[in-house]
Amino acid sequence: MHRNVSINGGTAAKVNVTRGASLSRVWRDAKAHAASLTPSGDGATVEVDGLSARITLVTRREEVLIHAFGRTWRLEVVDPVERALGAGEQSDVARAPMPGSAIAVMVKPGDSVADGQPLVIIESMKMQTEICATRAGIVDQVNVRVGETFAQKAPLVTLVPLATEE
Repeated sequence: MHRNVSINGGTAAKVNVTRGASLSRVWRDAKAHAASLTPSGDGATVEVDGLSARITLVTRREEVLIHAFGRTWRLEVVDPVERALGAGEQSDVARAPMPGSAIAVMVKPGDSVADGQPLVIIESMKMQTEICATRAGIVDQVNVRVGETFAQKAPLVTLVPLATEE
């Protein structure tokens, strides 16, 4: 059975996993990738198509944050009905997906930002995650400074809509 999975908030892809004795295949939009996941110390090691890396996973409900190969991805299992009901949903407040601390703040009040533009980089459980704008707008408030800690769902950056020309 396949699942619809969104990577970093993008368009959902069809993902399926078939398991073998020592190697699994991860199918993404009908393309197969050889994969294995091996527990290792306090984390795990992942191998995908012959490349291996140490991996850190954080899970919350239907969302998984994965840090591997020097990058962080946010995967979310997408319910097509929920996606349709909330289609086009944008937020004026960029919130922390987990408790952590700010390691970089890339915007200041008054800055114009584009949809998807990085606003803040946070660190949680030794994993760095970019928090990006979900809409174009003007930065109204930056509620966190480098080195500050915050709770899950804390407002990090608040935007106001761009002025529209009439």
